[in-house]
Amino acid sequence: MARVTFGYINGSFAKAFADDYTRMATAATAAITQVAGEAKAAGRASIAAAGFSTKWQNALQAEIFPDTGVSLNAAAVIFHKIPYSGILEDGGTIHGQPLLWLPIEANLPARSGLRRWTPALYVQQIGPLVFVNVAGRRPLLVPRTVSRRRGGRGGVAKPVFVGVDAVTIAKKFDITRIVAQAAGRLPDVYAAKLRELL
Repeated sequence: MARVTFGYINGSFAKAFADDYTRMATAATAAITQVAGEAKAAGRASIAAAGFSTKWQNALQAEIFPDTGVSLNAAAVIFHKIPYSGILEDGGTIHGQPLLWLPIEANLPARSGLRRWTPALYVQQIGPLVFVNVAGRRPLLVPRTVSRRRGGRGGVAKPVFVGVDAVTIAKKFDITRIVAQAAGRLPDVYAAKLRELL
């Protein structure tokens, strides 16, 4: 059988292949970047519509890989920086160990810059708390006060935390659905980006 050898003419085949690869990789990276940006914006809008602060909205992030250059294997990761945000995405019940201590906002001092009060944070910044357990009622944590009329003995103020066994949280937003819808547009966006480069 005769042996047939194919060769390049001045490297033209290699150059054409390299040019095509660069265009496809550029289109892929641009498509991923656009769709991830759209998903992030729509997700933040959903978080805002649920009544969450700008801080909660901005905590939804999109990272593009690779972070420099272009690639046919470009990818995006959409994530929320607040670790417990998942319970608001799915809804569910949080159980105490043994109790969850919920702040009674009306009885807490105004503290700018704090995301939420916890008993430990209260003790650290304000002072000691006293556990109050009345039969038939939920347990309470109240600040320990000092009464001069009682010779410096500890008194009791308004409760600042109430203890519960569990809290059920309803679903507040649906970032998973938003990201899936955005990902479904990838083929069309990629095709449009590729046409722009031809």
